[in-house]
Amino acid sequence: MATSGAQPINSMRVLHIDDDPDHVAITKMYLESFDPEMEVVSSLSPVDSLPLIENMQFDCIVCDYLMPEMDGIELCRRVRRTSDVPFIIHTGQGSEEVASIAFDAGVDDYIRKEPGQSHFQVLAKRVRQAVEKHWVEGLYRNVLENCRDGIIIVEGTLVVFANQAMANLMGVSSPGELMKKDALDGILERDREQLQSIALTRQRGESQPSQYEVTFRRPDGEHRVLNISSSLINYKGRPASLGIVRDVSEKVRDRERLEALHGCTIGLASAESIEEIAKLTLDSITEVFDFQWGDFSILEAGRLIPVLYKGVAYEVEILDLDGPGVIARAARTGESQLVPDTRVDEDYIPTFIDGKTTTPSELAVPIKSNGNVIGVINLESPMLDGFSVDDQKLLEIFSQYVASGIVRIRNEGLLKASEEKYRNILESSLDGITVSRKSKTVFANQRFTEMLGYDDPSEVLGRSSWEFVRPEYQALVKERSAKRREGDRSTFRYELCFVTKDGSPFFAETQTSPIDFEGEAAVLGIHRDVNERVRLREESRRSEELLKNFMDSATDGFSIFDSEMNYLDVNKSLVTRSGHPKGYFIGKNILDVLPNLDKTGRLELYREVLETENPVSLYVPSSSHSDQQLSIRAFKVGEGLGIITTDVTYRKQMDEQLRKSEENYRTLLESSLDAITVSVDNKIVYSNKRCLEILGYDDISELKGMRFLDFIHPEDRETAKEAYKRRSKGERGPINYTVRVFGKDGQDKYIELRTNGIEYEGQEAILSIARDITERKRLEEGLRRSEERYRSLIELAPDGIMTLNLKGGVTSINTAFIRLTGYSENDIVGHHFSKLKTVASLKYMPKYLKMFASLLRGKTSPLVEFDYKRKDGTFGRGEAVSQIVEVEPGKREALAILRDISDRTRMEEQLREYTRNLERLVEERTQELVDAERLVAAGKVSAMVGHDLRGPLVVVRNAVDLARKNPEKTDRMLDMIERNAGQAINILEELRTKTRDEPVTLTSVEIREFLGKATEDIFLPDEVEFQVEIDEGLSELVLDEAKTLRALDNLIRNALDAMTTGGLLKIGATRERDKVVIRVSDTGTGIPDETRRNLFKPFYTTKPGGMGLGLASTKRIVEVQGGTISFETRDDKGSTFTITLPLKEKNPEQ
Repeated sequence: MATSGAQPINSMRVLHIDDDPDHVAITKMYLESFDPEMEVVSSLSPVDSLPLIENMQFDCIVCDYLMPEMDGIELCRRVRRTSDVPFIIHTGQGSEEVASIAFDAGVDDYIRKEPGQSHFQVLAKRVRQAVEKHWVEGLYRNVLENCRDGIIIVEGTLVVFANQAMANLMGVSSPGELMKKDALDGILERDREQLQSIALTRQRGESQPSQYEVTFRRPDGEHRVLNISSSLINYKGRPASLGIVRDVSEKVRDRERLEALHGCTIGLASAESIEEIAKLTLDSITEVFDFQWGDFSILEAGRLIPVLYKGVAYEVEILDLDGPGVIARAARTGESQLVPDTRVDEDYIPTFIDGKTTTPSELAVPIKSNGNVIGVINLESPMLDGFSVDDQKLLEIFSQYVASGIVRIRNEGLLKASEEKYRNILESSLDGITVSRKSKTVFANQRFTEMLGYDDPSEVLGRSSWEFVRPEYQALVKERSAKRREGDRSTFRYELCFVTKDGSPFFAETQTSPIDFEGEAAVLGIHRDVNERVRLREESRRSEELLKNFMDSATDGFSIFDSEMNYLDVNKSLVTRSGHPKGYFIGKNILDVLPNLDKTGRLELYREVLETENPVSLYVPSSSHSDQQLSIRAFKVGEGLGIITTDVTYRKQMDEQLRKSEENYRTLLESSLDAITVSVDNKIVYSNKRCLEILGYDDISELKGMRFLDFIHPEDRETAKEAYKRRSKGERGPINYTVRVFGKDGQDKYIELRTNGIEYEGQEAILSIARDITERKRLEEGLRRSEERYRSLIELAPDGIMTLNLKGGVTSINTAFIRLTGYSENDIVGHHFSKLKTVASLKYMPKYLKMFASLLRGKTSPLVEFDYKRKDGTFGRGEAVSQIVEVEPGKREALAILRDISDRTRMEEQLREYTRNLERLVEERTQELVDAERLVAAGKVSAMVGHDLRGPLVVVRNAVDLARKNPEKTDRMLDMIERNAGQAINILEELRTKTRDEPVTLTSVEIREFLGKATEDIFLPDEVEFQVEIDEGLSELVLDEAKTLRALDNLIRNALDAMTTGGLLKIGATRERDKVVIRVSDTGTGIPDETRRNLFKPFYTTKPGGMGLGLASTKRIVEVQGGTISFETRDDKGSTFTITLPLKEKNPEQ
C-alpha cells in the first residue's frame, strides 16, 4: 500500500468498501466519470478487503461505516497499524459522535452520503484532496532531507537520523558517519552536562527550554556554536528527541562584540513568527533597560496593531497612524520619541491606576526596514526622565536586528510559498518538462520520465538530449538549436518523435524557450503527449480515402459544394449520368452547370440548408429526360453542402399504380359479395351494399355512428369484445371469428367475420369483412374449428430462431423452432445447416451455401421462402431472414429468424377459392404484413449488431451532452470522446485483423533472428525466465514471416498470461525429417478440461474483454502454410503448443 507521496499524484487507485452492491456500482461509475485519472477498485466486505490492502497499492480508501462483519472505524484501526494511506468514512448513518470516534481512530475525512450526482462530484474532489495532502506530507519529508538547517533525531544519546546539512555542521562528509554514534561526542564538557540534565529532566516529564546553544569541536579542531531547537517526538513507534540545529557561531561573535545587547539578538535570528520576535524583543531588553511597562506593535494598513505587552495586565489599544499617542507619532515621523515627562506631551495618552498617571516617562523607537516603518518598540518607566539618549541609541541599534528578523520571517514565508507553488506546478504538470544545458538533460519532471517509459528522473538526468529524439527528427531540432546559437531568443513549437526506454516511438508537441538555469543559459522544453492526435490524424486520412472510395462506388449521384455553391467534388455515378467529365464540374458554380436552377426555387432551399443545417428532400423531374423522376437530398457537409441524387422514376410509377389500385379497390368493395365495414372508435363510418343487404337496411346513413357490436347476438358478443381487446392492446394482423348477427327484421344470421387494423383517412380504424354463412354453417363447422385452431397457432406462437457459427454449425434453436419442425435440440444443435434433416431438397443447397458465403462477406440476406421437412416426414413452407450479429464482445454469429407460412399459404389458396374479386385485396394486405415483419426483423438485427459498440457510443453521447451544458468541460469531454471512439475503432480493427484472409508470402528467414523478432516487442516480467533452444543444423526457414510472427505472438502472450506468479517460458525449434517443429512451452496453470475442446474455435474465449480470435487466427495461419498445430497440457504443470511446418527449399527468386 502507498504510504508516502514521493511523486505528484496524477492517476490514482481508490479502494471503495460498501456492503450495498448498487451503491458500489454507482460510486465507481461517478468517481471514474468525474475524475478520469481515478481507478476505483470495489469490495463488498471489509474482511475481504484486508488481503487487497495488503497485496495491492492504493492511494486512498473510501469505506462505509455500518457493515455486518466489521465497521469502517475498526477497519481504519487495523489499516493504521501498518499504513498511513488516506482513509475516508462515507456513510449515511453517521453522527458527530461517530465522526469524533472516527477521527480519533485515524480517519482523514468524514463524509455523509447525499443523493444526486453533485454529491459524488464533491466526494471525488475530497478524495483527490486527501491524496494530494498525503503527497504534500511526503514532500515535506523530502524537504527535511534537503533543509539548509541541520536536523537530527536522537534516541537516548544515539543518533538515528541526520540530514546532509547536519553532517556538514558536524564536519563529516555524509550522514551515515553519524549513525548510531553518541550525539554528545565533540560537545564541550560544560555543554554536555547541560544537555544530559535537559534529557533527564524531560524523561521525568518536566518542561525544559526548547532552544539552547552548545559549543561543538569538529574533527578538524574548529569550535562551532550551534543553536538547537528540540522537541520530543515519536519516531518509528519509539520516543525520541528532534533537534533543528543551526550554526550561530558568527552571531555569537557579533553578540560578544556588541556585549549584552548583541547577545539578545540570537533568538531573533531563529524566531519563526512575529509573535516570537515580539516576545524575544521584550524579554531581551528587560535585562538592559529599566522599565515597568513595554509593548511591541506592528504597522499594518495605516494602523499600529499591538502584538505583545509586558509588565501590566491591560490591553494596549490599536492606534491610528494619524491619531494621538507617542507610539503613533514615532511611527508617523519615523523617528524615535524620547519623552522624559509625559505630563507635558500633548500626544501622550495617559493610563491611570488609582487615579494617578502610571508612566511619567516613555521611549518609543520605530522599527524600520529600508527607511520604512514596520513597527514600534515602546517602553514606559514609573520615573520621570527614566530613559537616556544612550538608551535611545542602544534601542535603535537593537531595533535594526528586530527589523531584520521581521523582514526575514516575511520573506521566508513569501519564498516558501513561491517555491512550493513552483514545485507543485512542475511536478503536477500533465506535460513533460525538461531543462537542457549544452545538450545535456539537467532537469526532468516525473511526467516526462513516465512518457519515455522510465521509472525515475534520475535515469534521464545527465544524458545527452539527442538520445531521446528519433534520428529522422534530429535535423529539425538542430535547426532550432542553430537559430538559438545565433541569438534567436524566441519560443519554438513543433512536433517531435521521442524514443522510449523500450525503443518505441512517442509523439509530443514540444515548445522550447531560452532560460537561465542555475546561473547558466539553458533551454526549457515543455512536451505534450499527442500520440492520440497523431493516431487520429492517420485514421482521418484513411477515413477520407474510404469516403472517396464509397462515393466512387455508389450508384446514386454525389456532389459536394463549398459555402458559395462551387463544385468541390463529384462521384463517378454523377459523371456517367451527366455525360460530362469530372473536370467539367470542379471549381464551377452550380449555376454555371444548372443555369435555370434559381428559377426552380431549389437554389434558395440549398442556401437555407447552409444557414439552418437542416437537411431537405424533394422530388424533381430530370432536366435531360422528361419521363425521369429524381429524388434530391441536400445536407450540410462541413462549411459546404452535399447533394445526393437518386433516380426514383420506378418508385413514382409504382405510386401511380397504387393510386389506380385504390380506385379498383373501392370498385371491388362495392361489388363484393361479402359485407365490408370500416369502424373508427368502434363506430361504423363506411359499409358496402352487401352489408346493408345482410342487416336489412336501405342506406349507409342509417348505420353511420352505430356500433357493429350492437348487431351481434348477445351470446356472441364476448367473442367480439375479446377481439376488440386484442386489437386495443396493440395486436396487428387479421383476426377471424364467427358470430350471429340480427338485422333490422330481428332474424339471426351466421356470418364469418374477419377484422384487421388499417389506416382510414389518417385515423386508426378496423376493417371488417363479413360473409353470410347461415346456409352452409353446419357443413363448414368442421372447417371453422380447424381455422380457429390455425389462427390461434399463428397469433400465439413466436417465430423460430436459429443461431449458427461462422462455419455454418448450428449453435442454438428456440422452442418455437422445435415445435415447428418436431426435431429435438440434440437433432439440430452441433450440426452443419447443410446436413440438417429439415432440408426438404438438396437441389437448392448450392444456392443456400452461396447465400451464407455472401452473408459472411457482410451482405444482408434477402427474405427467402423455402420448403422444409418435419420429423414426421411431412413438409412445410417457411420464410427466413438472416444477418451476421455480434452476440457478445468479440463473438459473431449468424442469426436466422424463421417463420412458418404453411398455413398462410393454404389460407391464401382458400381465400382465392372463396372469391376471385377479393384476391387482389388479400395479396396487398399480405404483402403489407410481410413488409412490416421485415422492418421488425431488421430492427432486431440492428440492435444486436450494435450490442458491443453501445457502451462506448453511450459514453460519447453523454460526453457531448455534458460539453453542451458545461462548455468549460469541453476539453475533458473531447478526451473522453476520443478514448471511447478509439475503443470502438479498436474493437472493429481487432475483429477485421483477426478474421481477414491474406495471400501467403513466403520468404527465407534466419531462424535465430526470426525467433528474436517474435519476442522483441513482448514485455517479460522479472519473475519469468526465458530460454531459446535451436537445433545446430537448423539455420534458415522458408515461411510467411509476418503471419508466422503473429501466430507466435499469440502463443507467447497466452503463455505469459498463464504464469501470473512467474515461471519458465521456453521457445524451441527442431528439424524432424522433412518438417520443422516450433514449440512454445510455459510452466503456468495449464488449460482446464472444459476449455480444451473449444480452444481453436473462433469467438471462444475465457479472458474478460477477449474476442476469442487469437488461437483461431493462429491455427488458420499455420494451416494455410500446409502445417499443423497441437497442444499438450497438465494442470498446474503448464502447456506446450507445437507448430509443425513443411521444410521448404529456398527459392532463389524469392
